[in-house]
Amino acid sequence: MMKSRHLALLLTILVFALPLGSFAQQNAQGVPLLTLDDAVSIALSNNRLVKNSALEAQKYDFQVSTMRSKRLPHFQFSVLGGELLQPFDFTFAKGTFGTYPGVGPIPSTDAKVHTPARLTAFLNGSIDVPLLQQYKIGLGIRAT
Repeated sequence: MMKSRHLALLLTILVFALPLGSFAQQNAQGVPLLTLDDAVSIALSNNRLVKNSALEAQKYDFQVSTMRSKRLPHFQFSVLGGELLQPFDFTFAKGTFGTYPGVGPIPSTDAKVHTPARLTAFLNGSIDVPLLQQYKIGLGIRAT
């Protein structure tokens, strides 16, 4: 009797275990089959080392483009504005800068110079072209 119970229990376990194994091997409807190429692309897209390598390659591309931009002209503009707090008045007496033969005294009469206290501006612009450094910049690009 004990032997028959063990045998019945063993047969029951085998009956329930066999269909589970066969269901696991079959492809369910609506679930796509994972190919080797898909598995490799998923693994590469989630790999931290591959992402770091791609970022390093982008950094070197950025450095090369930065070096190439040094070959181009550099434009620089600046504006300086200001106003005097008080006006300046200068008076130069006759002959202050000397008396020369044939010319006479400089200035010939008393000269008054008046600088009003108003807004003044200074504009400056430059274009720098690295003509002599082109070869050196090219070497830097190749080295990078």
